[in-house]
Amino acid sequence: MKKLIKAMALACAVSGSVWANTNPAPNPKTFAVGMYNVSNTLTLKVFVEKIRGNDVVLELFDAKGGSVLKTYSGKKLKKSGHTFDLKNLEAGAYNLVISNGAERIEKPINLVKKVAVENKIEI
Repeated sequence: MKKLIKAMALACAVSGSVWANTNPAPNPKTFAVGMYNVSNTLTLKVFVEKIRGNDVVLELFDAKGGSVLKTYSGKKLKKSGHTFDLKNLEAGAYNLVISNGAERIEKPINLVKKVAVENKIEI
C-alpha cells in the first residue's frame, strides 16, 4: 500500500512539473501599478511595485498631450507610493502614463470638479 501511494505521489509530482513548464508567461511584467483617488478630494494615490535597478516614470498628460505632472520611482526602491494633487488642474480628460522604457501602462483619468452651490432662502 505504501509503495502504491509513493508511486502515485511521484507520478503527480512529475506530471505537475511537466504541465507547469509547458505554458510559460510570454512577457513577464517587471512592474505593477495600483491607484485610487482619495474620497472627497482631488488627490490621486499611485503605488508602484517593481524590480530593483529599474527606474519607473509616472507622468500625467492633458488631453492635448502636454505633460502636467511628472515623478519617478527610483532604481533603489522596490515599492513606492506617489501622491498627485489635482486640485489646481482644470476639469477634463487626462492620461497617466507609467513606464520603465520597455513596458508602458496607460490609465485614463476623467477629472470632474463639483461646484458647491449655496441656496438662499428669503423669508
